Amino acid sequence: MISLKRLEDVELTAYEDSFLIGDLLTNRATILSGEPKSGKTLLAAGMVIALLNGEDTFLDLPIFRQAHHVVFGLTDDGAEEELKARLHDAVPPGSVSVFSIREPGEPDYWVTVRDKLAESGADLFVLDNMLGSLKAGEDIANSVTGQGIVTILRILTGSGVPVLAITHTPKGNSEGLSVSSSVIGGRAIAAGARGVATLRNSQKQGRRLATAMNRGHQELDIRVSVERRSPDSEVPVWSRAIAPAAESKKRNRAGDDAVNMGRLADYLVAEQPADAGSFRAVAEKHAQQFRVSKNKAQRGLKNFAHLDGGKWIAGAKP
Repeated sequence: MISLKRLEDVELTAYEDSFLIGDLLTNRATILSGEPKSGKTLLAAGMVIALLNGEDTFLDLPIFRQAHHVVFGLTDDGAEEELKARLHDAVPPGSVSVFSIREPGEPDYWVTVRDKLAESGADLFVLDNMLGSLKAGEDIANSVTGQGIVTILRILTGSGVPVLAITHTPKGNSEGLSVSSSVIGGRAIAAGARGVATLRNSQKQGRRLATAMNRGHQELDIRVSVERRSPDSEVPVWSRAIAPAAESKKRNRAGDDAVNMGRLADYLVAEQPADAGSFRAVAEKHAQQFRVSKNKAQRGLKNFAHLDGGKWIAGAKP
C-alpha cells in the first residue's frame, strides 16, 4: 500500500545531523571500497577510534557526533584477532562489540541483525566485508545481487544505526572509473548508499581517498597516509599527506578562485548591476572581469551571494 506524505511534513535534517564525520561518514549507509590491502579496514578502524574517543576531527574533517558503542560484523577468518590488534588500548573498554556473519542466506537474517543493533544501542555498524555477506553462489557483479545488497543496507539502516559497509573495487576498466562506480558491482550498489568513499594505494601516488556524498559540501580527492601508533603497535594513525608541488599549485588556484568569487560577490552587492538578474546573467556579463570562469560563477556564486526580491545579498541563501 502506498501512503503519500506532503513534502512540508518531512522533517528537515541539518547537514551536521546527516554526517558522523563531515563529507566522509554519513548517518545512514556509507560504502567504503578499495583494492585488497589498500587499507580499508585500517581506515574504518581510524574512524572508529576518532568517534569513540570524542575527537573533534578525522583527517581534518569535523566529527559531529561522538560514538559510545560500535558493532563490527565480520566475515573473514581471523578478522576478530586483527581488529583487536588495531583497536588495542586505543578505544574505551566495552565500546566495541563483534560478531561473525555465518548464514546470511537464512530468511530474515538481516532483520535479526537490525533488531540486535537497535537492542545493543550501537552508534555505528561496520560490515566488513560486503562480499562475505552474500548468499552461496551469488555474483556481486550481477544486477539482481546488487539490488539484494541495496535491500540489506536499507534493512540495516532501518534500525536507526549508521552503517559503514566495506567492499572491494572491481578488476579491469569496465567499472571503477569514478567514485560512484568504484564499488564492485558498480552503480547498482552505490545507488543504495548515502555516500561512497574509495581508498586507493599506488607506488606513484601513495594512498588517495575520494568521495561522492549526498549533501556533502565537497567531494574529497585527497592524499592520506597511515602509520603505526608505535613500532610495537598495530593501531593506525591517519593523517593528510603532504601534497606534491603540482597539488599545491592546484590548491592555490582553488584559493584564487575563492578570492575572485568573493570580489565578484562584493561588486554585485555594492553596485546591484541591472544586467545581473540571475546567476546565469552574472556568469555571462561579469564573471570574466573578475577572472572567474562562467561555469564556476554560475555554479559556485550561490555560496557567496544570493538574490532576494531582485536584490543581491551577501552570503549564501539561508
